[in-house]
Amino acid sequence: LQFSSNKTPLISECLPMLTDIRTALDSVRNDESLPNVIRVAAHATRLVADKYDNLCDESEVYKIAIGEQNMLLDV
Repeated sequence: LQFSSNKTPLISECLPMLTDIRTALDSVRNDESLPNVIRVAAHATRLVADKYDNLCDESEVYKIAIGEQNMLLDV
């Protein structure tokens, strides 16, 4: 039922959000005015995001979604 719901985002819709999250994590990680514990947490989270991003590169569904996103952006 969840997959047939119109409230479930498509993979191609999630990719820009993930890019925004990575950018925000990089900003927090590099902000020297923040406590080190916050910066370390942002760095650790970014490493996990990178790990899953690398796994997605091996997925056919991910490649298809990227293709769909690129086609939508070209329109």
